[in-house]
Amino acid sequence: MTTIGAALMAWYGSEHRFLTDSMTVFLSYWAVFIALVVITLYIVLLDIRYIHLQYTISRRELFRQTWEDESFRKALIEAQRKERQEGKQD
Repeated sequence: MTTIGAALMAWYGSEHRFLTDSMTVFLSYWAVFIALVVITLYIVLLDIRYIHLQYTISRRELFRQTWEDESFRKALIEAQRKERQEGKQD
């Protein structure tokens, strides 16, 4: 919504002359425009951080599910045991 608002303000400001009549109105108008753009960028940053957080939580949960599985641990211990035995035979 803020992106649309900023785009509409940019278009409206370039099409109408009332902004050139008063420096106060001009500065206020474009200050609001810049604020909307900054808010949009902040929302994008928050969204990226949220996606990264969800990815990290999913990776952690998958790791816990895998590591806490008894059959996985047994297979891992068995593979380590076989590796040690093969290393001693060489």
